[in-house]
Order: sequence, then C-alpha cells, then structure tokens
Amino acid sequence: MTVEFWQNAERFYEHWLMNIFSLIVLTLIVMIFTFTYTAKGKRKKPFIFLFGFAAVLMLIGGIGHVQYHDYLEQAMHINPLIRDRVPTYFGYNAYGSSEEMYYSELNDRDALREMLLYEETVIQEPLTYLGTNGYSHYFVRENGDLFRHSQRISFHEDLEEPQLVGSRFVLKDDSFGEIGFKNPEHTMFDEIRLPISEADKQYNPEFETDFYRAETIVSDWNF
Repeated sequence: MTVEFWQNAERFYEHWLMNIFSLIVLTLIVMIFTFTYTAKGKRKKPFIFLFGFAAVLMLIGGIGHVQYHDYLEQAMHINPLIRDRVPTYFGYNAYGSSEEMYYSELNDRDALREMLLYEETVIQEPLTYLGTNGYSHYFVRENGDLFRHSQRISFHEDLEEPQLVGSRFVLKDDSFGEIGFKNPEHTMFDEIRLPISEADKQYNPEFETDFYRAETIVSDWNF
C-alpha cells in the first residue's frame, strides 16, 4: 500500500463519495418533484434521464469502493498513537495535544499489528526475577531499576532466563510520515516470560516502596 493509494482513497471516501451521495439525494428529490408536478405525458423522458444519472453516480461510487476498500480496513485502526491528523471533507484536522499525549502512553499493539503500514520487531529484554509475594512479582532490569508487576506473566519450560517481551513498530515506508503517520516512540508490552524452574520462587522485599509499578519504572514501554 503506497502513500499515493492512501491519499487517493482518502480523497475518494472523505470528499468524492460525499459529493456522489449528495448528488444522488438531490437527483432523487428532483425525481420526486418531477413525478409530482409534471403532467403524466411529460414525465417519462426527464424521469429516465434522472434515473440514468443516479445509476451512473452509484456505479462510479461502487467502482471507487471496490478499488479503495482496503483503505477502510486499515483506517478503522487509526488513532493519535498512529497518526497526528484525521481526514475530513475540507482537508485534515489535527488531533489535540492532550489526545496525542494520552495515546502516546497507550498499549495498542493489536491495532498496530492490523496496520499493513508497520513492520513489527519483537523485543526481548533480560530481567532478574526476585520472586513473588501474593499478587506481585518482583524484578530487576539490567540497569538496576527495581519494579513489580502482576499481569501477563507466564512460565515456560524451554526458557533459560526471565524476559520482558514486547514489540516495536516502525513504518515500512517513511514517506507515510509526510502525511502524519508516526513511529510509536515506545515498545508495546506483551508479557513477562519466566523459566518454569523459578515458578516457586518467593520474595519478601525489605522495603515495598523500593518497587514501583512497571508502568512507572519501565517508562520506555507502554503497558
């Protein structure tokens, strides 16, 4: 999918299809007016012309939809994490800074995976697993940062060391950046994988306040 295809599809759905729909509605109104106020003997010719005109418009709209329908499947996944603007009839409207800030911290891995514009790279960061205490699991990053986490933690028999697993997404074609698409700044968290040999490991931190939530400490990842 190229930038040219995307821009043409945007113009078709956001501008030309709206024009076609408006003309069809206007034609139907004229047809009703013609049928109501024109003498019976004089209705046929204008009615056939108007019906034919409406049919041509619907044909054009149908052909355009067949040509560009792949765009719709992609566009439905777009949000301010992925793009800084939204197409409208008159051009583009930029998302607000508050929306962009909120979405920049959002883990929308599923939407990014659905976008054909992005290439996904799996990231595996080694961790030290200290153990669990109740619902919390305690970890140390390679840089020495301490954190705790309680969700999407799995144990694996074939794993030798704990891993923080996520995905980075990068545009396959940088030219999409010219129309507002972004390379998400952060890694999208998937799960924490632990060796099955460490499943029974317990840990009681001396100071619980030393361990902040992963979302706070691992700030370069979106949880």
